[in-house]
Amino acid sequence: MKKIYIAHKYQGKKSNKEAIGHICQYLAKRGVMPISPIHSFSYLNDNIPEEREKAMEFCLDLLEISDAVFFFGDYENSEGCRMEMDLAKQLFKPFYVVKGWFDGKPVFDGNGPVWMKGERK
Repeated sequence: MKKIYIAHKYQGKKSNKEAIGHICQYLAKRGVMPISPIHSFSYLNDNIPEEREKAMEFCLDLLEISDAVFFFGDYENSEGCRMEMDLAKQLFKPFYVVKGWFDGKPVFDGNGPVWMKGERK
């Protein structure tokens, strides 16, 4: 089973956590194990530097064991997502940018993963 790490801006916002939940449901229905650090580590307080640092450490460890990374939303303006992108590149981990959704399917910026053939680009 493919393990896909979900990189998405969070900022403690309920709306972002809900959006990530929908992404996870979508992937799980397609036989993929979504790895959502937002759901896994939301018990850590993003406003406490030590806890934010620990969350990022956990996130990067999870990214290492994933098969690929999907970047969603306003990821370029997130320090955490930029760290995740840097690590994905260092590890030569396949990563894909989802620029939006159309008809309930992700729209990739460029080519999406081969195993999601049939999804919109």
